[in-house]
Amino acid sequence: MSFSSSSLDSLHDAAHASTCDVLIVGAGPTGLTLAIELARRGIHIRIIDQASGPSQHSKALGVMARTLELLEPSVSAQMVEQGLPIRQAALYSGTRQLADIAFGERIPSRFPFVLMLPQNETEHILLERLAALGVQVEYGCTLADLEHYTPEKVEATSAASATAHAGSASNVVLPPHLRRPVSSNSATTTSGAAKNAPVLRMTATVNRLQSQVMGDHTRTTESAAPSADPLSTMQERIHAGWIVGCDGAHSKVRHLLGMDFPGVSIMQDFALADVKVEGEIEQDRLHIHLHQGQIAAFFPMRQGRHRVIIASPERHNSQESSSQEGKVGSAAEGAARDISLAEVQQILDTCTGGQFRVYDPIWLTRFRINQRKVEHYRAGAVMLAGDAAHIHSPLGGQGMNTGMQDALNLGWKLALVCSGRADASLLDSYNEEREPVGRNLLRWTGWLTRLALNRFPLFAAARNTMAPLVSSRQIVQRLLARALSETGIHYRHSEMVMQGDSWKHGMVVPGDRAPSGAAELDWWSREKHVLLVFPDSEPVLPRPEDPQQWDEDERTRIPLLHRIADSWHPVIDMVIVLPDLPLMLPGPRPNMLLSDPNGELRKLYGMERGGYVALRPDGYIGFAGGLPDEMELIGWVYRQFRIPSQVQ
Repeated sequence: MSFSSSSLDSLHDAAHASTCDVLIVGAGPTGLTLAIELARRGIHIRIIDQASGPSQHSKALGVMARTLELLEPSVSAQMVEQGLPIRQAALYSGTRQLADIAFGERIPSRFPFVLMLPQNETEHILLERLAALGVQVEYGCTLADLEHYTPEKVEATSAASATAHAGSASNVVLPPHLRRPVSSNSATTTSGAAKNAPVLRMTATVNRLQSQVMGDHTRTTESAAPSADPLSTMQERIHAGWIVGCDGAHSKVRHLLGMDFPGVSIMQDFALADVKVEGEIEQDRLHIHLHQGQIAAFFPMRQGRHRVIIASPERHNSQESSSQEGKVGSAAEGAARDISLAEVQQILDTCTGGQFRVYDPIWLTRFRINQRKVEHYRAGAVMLAGDAAHIHSPLGGQGMNTGMQDALNLGWKLALVCSGRADASLLDSYNEEREPVGRNLLRWTGWLTRLALNRFPLFAAARNTMAPLVSSRQIVQRLLARALSETGIHYRHSEMVMQGDSWKHGMVVPGDRAPSGAAELDWWSREKHVLLVFPDSEPVLPRPEDPQQWDEDERTRIPLLHRIADSWHPVIDMVIVLPDLPLMLPGPRPNMLLSDPNGELRKLYGMERGGYVALRPDGYIGFAGGLPDEMELIGWVYRQFRIPSQVQ
């Protein structure tokens, strides 16, 4: 993305604000995804990154089906257009094929493939969408400190500025009590603030490279005057309701919170190379070769290139770290030593018997795998997402996708809280739902990595014998496809989902992904919840006149749900699913009628006998039950959201 002078003008104008609803630290795929989710719901955000600009490296490569389902349709369509869909994978021991997995046929999604799209191109698409929403990433900004927001510090800073004593902000390390959850009534608003001003809880001190403030603009900050040196830093204090650390494995946010990052480093040399490959290799499938503890994997890219990942036993002394923090890098952290194309070729020859020659590299780097995760994703008014919360083996291609899905889970919840339509306790479900996903991911990617890197001959012989037998079974291929595509992730354990007492076997399960990713609801913007009502017969629809004018008989004939659904509209769209639409619609209520002439939607959701299904904005089932569960549904809605409880 090119940054024109007009873009810089917009950035400068937006940056004058010293308050925001949400400050996002880190502008990788996780931070950008969260920024989009919040901005499209009208939440005032700022997003900063310490880099001088967008990354130019390909980094993560695979975008999974579940991620594509959850992104806005226009964003997903652009990614698919620019990426390379892959539907098959082959596993070898040396030159002997052990497994051939056609996962594309078994991914239950409208995106039945792994999309090969370099991370820098993914970020470019997300940046363009964010810019269209009126938000620019503030590059060259480093988080220096976090502290509780207090109005007194704002007044003191203003006084200091007025007397031309623009000193630096106090360097207060976040105290332990900040790790306790913050209730919705513990926040503070600035005196005289507008009615819709952000509820402020935290203050972030940010150091900005003055070289990022271009042109003749002068940035006004609370506490620091610009330096004469154009490459020096200037300091700003940003007051925010919430702060989200999406700043990677070396997360400054996590460090300031004092959070441990326990785990281990895998003592193996890894490297990647974006190259062209000479030899008979298909461009539409993944190839993974294992040989005596070494790996050579080929991932197709556009323009006839491949991402080659190699692993070999470590060749220098290094002690495995299982400390709380240790020397932490990303799951694929660059090592100090460079790798040459000749070294890559040597391992390829060992693993593939010299079948392939690589040439014309555009990126070569060595990295180390870490397996680490924080215990909690939320600490009061601060949340962690993506690599800041969990890092793991890149085998399986889950890292970037898991981070983006962290953001997609958190975004709609944070938007509801910021808009005053839900209590801050809703954010507890972010940790409740996403922490187990990260924990399970570390478990199975670690197991997969150990399986691939094992050097014991007896183990390798057993693996080579069992792999063809096990991988050929349909159920195994289906499970592998669901795990790889992330369509098997569910939140059944979450306290935010509910199953009605009249729920029957065959109905969708609360906490599960909506069938087909809710692809059949192509009109759904995913900005709000959707309540699908499946009546057992033609429903009694409300008349278009003012409900206040209904007589008592009319009032009792209208189901309670219809009488109160109008007050839900800010957070829930109610949709009545009918066999056929009536010739004359009854007026503005309900929000929408949906025709299901063949009963396909009823079958898909298991609602042949009628019932209710509430779909969350992230495409998961929030509530499911039969028609007798009306009161349970209403209670669930009022526990989830802040809605005036008025019944007409």
